[in-house]
Amino acid sequence: MQFITQAVIRGWAIILLAVLLVVTAASLFTAQINPQYRSTSQLIVVPNKQVEDARNVLRSLETLERRTIVATYARIPPQKNTIDAAAKQLNINPTALTAYSIRSTVVPNTNIIRIDVEGINPATTAAVANALARSTSDIAKDIYRIYDLRLLSEAQPAANPVRPNWSRNILISIILGLGLGVLTAIGVESFRARCSEK
Repeated sequence: MQFITQAVIRGWAIILLAVLLVVTAASLFTAQINPQYRSTSQLIVVPNKQVEDARNVLRSLETLERRTIVATYARIPPQKNTIDAAAKQLNINPTALTAYSIRSTVVPNTNIIRIDVEGINPATTAAVANALARSTSDIAKDIYRIYDLRLLSEAQPAANPVRPNWSRNILISIILGLGLGVLTAIGVESFRARCSEK
């Protein structure tokens, strides 16, 4: 332990240089990454308004508890026909949406479907998320007619990107730089010790 402490004290300049080099490299790498923004729209699965009988409403709600229906609905947003329908709503070429990452999940223990869209333009990303929600709702009507997908919350343009995460990348680079610097300092100190013994 004393040897390591001595190596760190004597090799402080090496450690500092290692940290600076790694942080600089991480900063340059992070600066080259295009910012990615995420917007989220949410749909809720509810019995269709045409289901008026109380027993049928209760039966439909009990069926939702099996989770397979909601899980099936959650598979609709990333499908090609849904994306094509969303592109048509936005008056853009469907191939333009290949640049966007689309992910849909079921919020745990709910009948809520979350649609996450990531892209380089925050306004377009929100528009795509909302268009997907509408397309999903339309397509779902032909699957289970006793249920509706209603828009619970619209996607809003994100103010800040989700990637790259500058603070996380810099923190990791500092830790890596410190580790590399300490190992280098210990190696240099070991070399000095062997040389002095000769």
